[in-house]
Amino acid sequence: MLKNYLPYLRDATLRRLCLSSFVLGLTYSLTLPYLPVYLKTDLGFSGILTGLLLTGFSAASIVCGTFLSRVADRRGGHLGLLRLCSLAGVGGYAGLAFTSNWALLLLLGMTLVAFASVGFTMLFAMARAYCDRLGDGDTVMRMNIIRACFSLAWVAGPSFGAFLWARFELRAVFVAAAACFLLLWLLVAFQKAENTVAAEESAGGTTERISMLFVVGIGGFFLLMAVANSISMSLLPIYLREDHGIDPEWIGILLGFAALVEIPLMVMVAALCRRYTKLTVIVGGVLVTCGYYLTLAFAEGIPTFLFAQALSALSIAIIMGIGMSYVQDMAGSRVSSGTNVYNSASNIGNVVAGLLFGALLEVARYDRVYLLCAAGCLVALSVLIVFSRLHRPPTAPPVPAPAVAEPVAAPLPEESR
Repeated sequence: MLKNYLPYLRDATLRRLCLSSFVLGLTYSLTLPYLPVYLKTDLGFSGILTGLLLTGFSAASIVCGTFLSRVADRRGGHLGLLRLCSLAGVGGYAGLAFTSNWALLLLLGMTLVAFASVGFTMLFAMARAYCDRLGDGDTVMRMNIIRACFSLAWVAGPSFGAFLWARFELRAVFVAAAACFLLLWLLVAFQKAENTVAAEESAGGTTERISMLFVVGIGGFFLLMAVANSISMSLLPIYLREDHGIDPEWIGILLGFAALVEIPLMVMVAALCRRYTKLTVIVGGVLVTCGYYLTLAFAEGIPTFLFAQALSALSIAIIMGIGMSYVQDMAGSRVSSGTNVYNSASNIGNVVAGLLFGALLEVARYDRVYLLCAAGCLVALSVLIVFSRLHRPPTAPPVPAPAVAEPVAAPLPEESR
């Protein structure tokens, strides 16, 4: 079935965007799992100081993303900002690897590392502008292919990080992340930008800010989904081992199975948007997510857990894949700000989940935590439905039809300065 989607990769620009997405995903999958243990174990910081540093990094990333996304919507320059984010990542993660002073680490995390984190918003806003400009109705398919490459990096990144940790030391993981940012810069540094405004041609449409309704509705939905997902992922190995006595080898297989199945599903579910609206598909994805949590709560035996992990993969493919395209549709011409709300809400949700996780383990049985996750998804679904009733997306500027396309490297989308 995947062969039906291979023709999209004949587009050299799409291949470059996919490779950039994979490299950017590597920077996330290398650093996010290992940064807490690096601060706590290798540098010997207390748990409180580690938590404060991680919170400071996250808060600065959200502030930086909000500011730069507004700049990109008003003035253009996604490609230029992505180049700067890449260079910031090189300096920021190289600095983290060779710095042990907490104040300097905080400074690096709230400046260079925070700036680098906006690369996700810039890359996917730029990718959306390019896919829209092709004008053939396959924007969702192309965006999901690019997003699948980001997810693919999460299959390889943590294992590669574990290898570097075992073979060298943990700081080598952050040196590798800096090298990935350097590779990302090389991928976009010499790309000539198109001297047209493309999908953001109307300057007046990009001077507005994202409405508070959009922030509360879209942000609230993805925040609640991220809280439930993060708690579920953190609890799953403990739940499988302590409540069901599953061997560590099988736990690894179950976790890897979901990540592996998620990649092709993320491409396949894009085809659903040709028959149904994105909102309908996302509602279905939320119901699948509820089914996943309920299955975990009442599961017995490895076959049931394999089925649950397949549901998890389908849930992530819809919520993370189609969800991004839906947010960008709702944002209209303010695609950078919309993408930033999507990304920031997920990041905040992960922070909130970390604060709730320990408390939930103290007051509730593991299976009941999954029931609470299912309830949280239903609350998120209610927020999304109310938002969809009240919000009317702004009219995006018309996208000019492309000239006769040839399978050569088209320039990445950029706005005129």
